[in-house]
Amino acid sequence: MNKESQLASNLIRAYQVTNFIVTDEPEFILKVGMESKALKKMLTQNRVDTAVFITAWNPYGEILSNGENQARNKLLVNELNLRSLKFINGFGQDPSGQWAGEVSFLVLGISLEASKKLGAQFEQNAVIWSDNDAIPQLILLRS
Repeated sequence: MNKESQLASNLIRAYQVTNFIVTDEPEFILKVGMESKALKKMLTQNRVDTAVFITAWNPYGEILSNGENQARNKLLVNELNLRSLKFINGFGQDPSGQWAGEVSFLVLGISLEASKKLGAQFEQNAVIWSDNDAIPQLILLRS
């Protein structure tokens, strides 16, 4: 992580403890820094080595209405479809319930660099990315 990030340490900590829920069958949860056997299996089954968990909700942490957030995520879905990327619905959820959850997507087969660009395009502070070790990493986009 970038020690000189513009993001407050409490926000970074919030990302680190969030449950990144992949609503596949069966549903599974990704946690930053913790290996996910379910993610590893999904990567293998789809013959890809990478994935990113991303949303378009609440640009740079600014709380928007559900309608605005849904419209932003629709644009993200359109972008994923234009790039012919496979994705699974998800939901980012604060386990303490202090922060409202965000509708998200697990995108398969996307490089770290492309993940960063996509996150920046949709004005996100961070994305959750993994390579074939299936250990999700917090990737800060604002430094």
